[in-house]
Amino acid sequence: MAKVTVILAIYNVEKYLEKCLNSLLDQTFDDINILAIDDGSPDNSLSILKKYSKISNKIKYIKQDNGGYGSAIETAINNIDTKYFLICDPDDWLKKDCIEKLYRSAEENDVDMTIADTFYVYGNSVKSEYRRGTHRNYNIEPYKKYNDITSFTFFSPTPHAKLFKTELARHIKFPHHTSYTDTLLFLLCLNNCKSIYYINEPLAYYYFDRPGNTAENIFGTTYSQKTFNDQMTVINSTIQQLNNQKKIKYVIYYRLYVEITSIISRLKSIKDGNYQENCATIYNSL
Repeated sequence: MAKVTVILAIYNVEKYLEKCLNSLLDQTFDDINILAIDDGSPDNSLSILKKYSKISNKIKYIKQDNGGYGSAIETAINNIDTKYFLICDPDDWLKKDCIEKLYRSAEENDVDMTIADTFYVYGNSVKSEYRRGTHRNYNIEPYKKYNDITSFTFFSPTPHAKLFKTELARHIKFPHHTSYTDTLLFLLCLNNCKSIYYINEPLAYYYFDRPGNTAENIFGTTYSQKTFNDQMTVINSTIQQLNNQKKIKYVIYYRLYVEITSIISRLKSIKDGNYQENCATIYNSL
C-alpha cells in the first residue's frame, strides 16, 4: 500500500505536465500514488494523463467540471487513503529525493508536517534560485522537531516541498472558483498541527513567472479587483473555519492580520475597482 499521495490539480498545463509526471515517476521513494484532478481543462492535459496512467499504475485521475484550484485539491483530499499527501503543481517538478527526504523525516521524527525549501525558476533564465521559505524575523533551525508552530506561521504558504498528514486537511473546505487557496490550506493545517520538522534544503522547483501563474498578479503590476476578491474570499473562509475549531492557535489570526495589511497597501493600484467598497470589504472581515 502506498504511503504518500501526490496531488496534481490540472488546468491548462499541457506544456508542462509531462516534465512534472516524469519527475514524480523518477522519485527515489517508490511507495506513492499520483492522483491528478482534471479540473475541466480545455487543453490536451487529460490525454496526457490517460497516456501516463497506462505507463504507470501509480497514476490515477479524476475528471470534474471546472471548480478552480481549491476545488481540485478538495476533491483529491476526499479521495485519498494514504497517511500523507504532498501537492505538486503540474507546471513544477521535484528533486529525485524530495518525497523520500520528506517522508523519512516525518516518520523518524513523528511529526504532522515536514517542510523544506524551494528552487524558484524563471522563464527568462536557465538557472534556478534557492529561496528559503522562512521569514527573516523568525529563526528556524533545520533538522529539528518543533512542537510550537509559532515560527512557521510566516513560512511561505505555497505547497512546494511540504508533506502533510492527511488527517490535518480532511475536513477543510476550499472556496471554489477562487485562487490563492494555498494560504487557507497551510494556515488551517498549522492550526491542527502538533509538530513540524524543517529541512533547509530546496527539494522542489517552482516555475514562478510562467504565463498564467496567479502569483504574478500579487507581486507584479497587474493587481486587480479579481485578485483582491479572491484574496479576501480566502481570508474570510480561513477565519470562518478557524472560528469553528475546538482549539485555535491565535498567532494564525495575527498572520491573517498581516496579510490584510499587505492587501491594503495595494488597494490604490486597483484600476478596475471601487476603493471605498474594497475598504468596506476589509473592514467587515475584521
